[in-house]
Amino acid sequence: MLIGRELEGAEFDKRVVPVLSMLFASQDRSLRRSLLESVDKYGPHLTAPVIEDQIYPQLQTGFGDANAYIRELTLKSMLSLAPKMSSKTLTNSVLKHLSKLQVDEEPSIRANTTVLLGNIAPYLGEATCRRVLLNAFTRALKDGFSPARAGGLRAMVATKKYYSAEDAGMRILPAVAPLTLDADADVRTCALQVTETFLTVLRDHDREVTEAAAARAAAVGAAGPKQATGIASGVGSGGSMLGWAVSGLMSSTGLAAAASAPPSTAPLAAGAHVRPAGASEDRMAASAVASASAAATA
Repeated sequence: MLIGRELEGAEFDKRVVPVLSMLFASQDRSLRRSLLESVDKYGPHLTAPVIEDQIYPQLQTGFGDANAYIRELTLKSMLSLAPKMSSKTLTNSVLKHLSKLQVDEEPSIRANTTVLLGNIAPYLGEATCRRVLLNAFTRALKDGFSPARAGGLRAMVATKKYYSAEDAGMRILPAVAPLTLDADADVRTCALQVTETFLTVLRDHDREVTEAAAARAAAVGAAGPKQATGIASGVGSGGSMLGWAVSGLMSSTGLAAAASAPPSTAPLAAGAHVRPAGASEDRMAASAVASASAAATA
């Protein structure tokens, strides 16, 4: 490998790639471990077709190896190889392996799976990121291993461009808020950073919505006084309806008359007589009864 990495282009493909392919096909764990530990040395020289057709088909068996160290090395090798792999292979194959490793029995593998997922997100495609990332990262927040929780929080910040304001308000902040009280100091720090990051996203969204509403209102005003008058009269009608409802309530409780005619506080003139309430109405009623009796006698 030390000699091979000095070769370039076609020479490397001709002399080194066939050997690598043959070595990856070996079932010898010590050999596989050596290949994986040095992948960052020869990985940059591998072309996309070589990785897709000759290296990855053999390498992917390491994701399910019984040896935890092999599984972890295979996971870490994706950091060097994923940038040259097609989004189809990453989505259809690599993500399936990562979903299993995220619930691996080894805590370090679970944590590194989340970290890797955040690093390879730019190569997955936007649609895949929106569908997969948030589910994976919120799962990591519930991990009992604190570095896995911290990794999930950092990955959220690193991939924030894939999340909408609705994601921030309805999924991210509710999941992250409890971790601001986490027992681990690093997790608390990361949780506060995530909270501040996505509160900024919500503030930006609020500003955009407010500006859009102001722009619509300005456009309606510019459309002409007739339309603006119609809008104003609608508001006035609403105010009138509210007034009617209150007036009706006051009338039904016998308060309307008292509210409309407050008692007079002016002093009475000397010698003036206070007419009993309802006296005029009583005389009118008596006169009507007398008239009716006279008509009946006649």
